[in-house]
Amino acid sequence: MILFCQSFRSYPIVLHSITGARFVLKNVQANPHTANHVWREKYSLIGIGLCLVYIFLYTACGGDDPTKSSNRKVEAFSLIVEQHTLPDDLAKDNTLTVNSIEGLGTLIGVKSGLYILNGKKFNILDQEQPTVGIEAWKSKYLVIARPKFLQVYDGSIHRLNVNEEFSQTEKEEDKTITSIAVQKEAELWVGTKNQLWLIVGNDVAGFNQFGHVEHLSTFLGAEDLLVKEQGGSFKSIRAAAASGYDLRDFSKSELSLTQLVPSFGGKLWGVAAEGLYEWRKEEDKSAWWAYQLVTEEGQDAAKVEYIAQSSLDGTLWVVTKDKIFQIGLESARYAERPKELKTIISASASYTGDLWLNDGTSLFHITVNKSGPITYKDHVKPFFDKNCLRCHGDVGPGRPINSYELTKTYIQDSIKAIENESMPADKKPLVGGDISLLKKWVEEGLKP
Repeated sequence: MILFCQSFRSYPIVLHSITGARFVLKNVQANPHTANHVWREKYSLIGIGLCLVYIFLYTACGGDDPTKSSNRKVEAFSLIVEQHTLPDDLAKDNTLTVNSIEGLGTLIGVKSGLYILNGKKFNILDQEQPTVGIEAWKSKYLVIARPKFLQVYDGSIHRLNVNEEFSQTEKEEDKTITSIAVQKEAELWVGTKNQLWLIVGNDVAGFNQFGHVEHLSTFLGAEDLLVKEQGGSFKSIRAAAASGYDLRDFSKSELSLTQLVPSFGGKLWGVAAEGLYEWRKEEDKSAWWAYQLVTEEGQDAAKVEYIAQSSLDGTLWVVTKDKIFQIGLESARYAERPKELKTIISASASYTGDLWLNDGTSLFHITVNKSGPITYKDHVKPFFDKNCLRCHGDVGPGRPINSYELTKTYIQDSIKAIENESMPADKKPLVGGDISLLKKWVEEGLKP
């Protein structure tokens, strides 16, 4: 075990896994309560000696082992990877964004419009305007941001009747919508080229402390909304009971942040110089902590290529050149990066928690492989209930496929029908999985 000690109050947290890798959380102190100055780490023989004495005395006197002071568990996990070849009008589009919600399917937003993914096929919903954002709203809709208006998708597309509220600027181009985010169920944050807006019901409030909003980041229940402005600077806005809203400016941070998203308990995740950092408070000081991923041989394995965050629960996906990490509230785990995945040009984490990676030629759908085999009860039946029973139940135009025996009997016919797109007959998108789930069930022996 290796410990890098900096002071009595600052030591790393080394979290070991059983699979040959460990996470090292190392402090990089900053000016208390601000993000304006990041101090260089200072090491000395005296400091190291004092740290070792402190740790020895602390442990000898009954203190906790400092390497176990974090509640994060590290473990390896496996992924299910589906690779979708992008059609020509979606390929090389680094604005591609993905979101999905149970029962509605998966929407793909790009410069050329809006698509829905049905199995392996990308079907056009409309090409009226570019799509600049897709967010789950009120747990049952997908809100679609276009440069000139907002839409709601509930199986079909409708205009959101608040668009005329974005009319308080003289220049038409200032009203252009650039990003959306959902922090509370009934609220919708909207970024435009001139400021930030908050929609609550039919009420719209503007925040002129922000200029040209480039991107918004948050998740349901997060304390902070992170705003990336044109030019790459970041600001954070947080509701405060006494003063309305608190604003923090990260534009002068010595960390050259390329991404910044909220974490749990008022913390933040940041990416700078291909490294992952956590902004958190220790006693009375707020500071950046380098969140390092180190191999057993001591080699730094955490050259971060992209991060993406689930808008549902804040789970963070971190993609490096050879691994994919998932960091939650109390756990951190990793898996091997798909060998077919080239350099990522955009990444999204959907409301369902899945990860979508775009390398310009393919769209990779990445889900966590649950422990144990595919079974009819836990996996296949829910898939058929959502996608097939409206026609293949006890009553309906199709033959019944509503039991384990019937599903097993007709599984090859079902796979073939989905592959040739003759099913579902009503052409509704598949939800809760796709044909790969059924094929895997067959490969694993049609377990009940």
